[in-house]
Amino acid sequence: MAVCLREKRRNGSEKVVSRQSSVFMGRGVIELPLEEVSLFIADISHREQWDKHLVNIEVLQELSSTDFLARMHYRVRKCVIRFERDAVYYERACHVDDKFVMTALSVDLPKYPPIPGLMRAQILSGSGWVLEPYDGSSHTTLVTYLAHFDPKGLPTIVVNQVMQRQIMAISCIRDLLAPSLPPSPSPQSTRRLKKSKKRGKGSTSSLPHIQFLDSNAENSGEAAARHDEDGERAVGHAPPLGRRRGA
Repeated sequence: MAVCLREKRRNGSEKVVSRQSSVFMGRGVIELPLEEVSLFIADISHREQWDKHLVNIEVLQELSSTDFLARMHYRVRKCVIRFERDAVYYERACHVDDKFVMTALSVDLPKYPPIPGLMRAQILSGSGWVLEPYDGSSHTTLVTYLAHFDPKGLPTIVVNQVMQRQIMAISCIRDLLAPSLPPSPSPQSTRRLKKSKKRGKGSTSSLPHIQFLDSNAENSGEAAARHDEDGERAVGHAPPLGRRRGA
């Protein structure tokens, strides 16, 4: 997927650059009603529990009962991968038909400059969550997490490794909400299972709760497009969710 970004030159002028960007998608099933799962994900005070890279998150401005501006500070320290970034973004949550949709997008506001010493990352179009009843059940939720992110200044191989772990947040949320269920597979065991299936080993009954989709695959781009479409349809008629947020 190609995205166009505005970058400032040293003389203060702007240039528009086109950059190839990957959408990472995680998908999993949580054996709980949609309302319970959506309330947990929408409450940003819970984010530190499932986002292992998060240092701090704060609401900068409440715009309504369903949307707000926030700043996120995160740190990645995994083996030789070490970096810190911040991001200021707009987030909106709403119900569209039988789905719960939550979208996020970076905003450029001079009022909120980068945290001193940190580079400002960008959350790009297509990022967010889509929750829907799984297989027609009101007690089981299909969770889709789309991460479209530019951390700036990092090689593609590093971004891929970090984002593959980021979408495993679905697994962490499932374990937090339903600890009595069997634990979700790790990214390593999931990759091994996918390889064994390609060799003709394993069966569909052993499929994990979390499925990784190729970040450059066509279905990832289609999912991001559907996610944006759902978000656009929701603007103007989103019912209040009464969600809780932590500052």
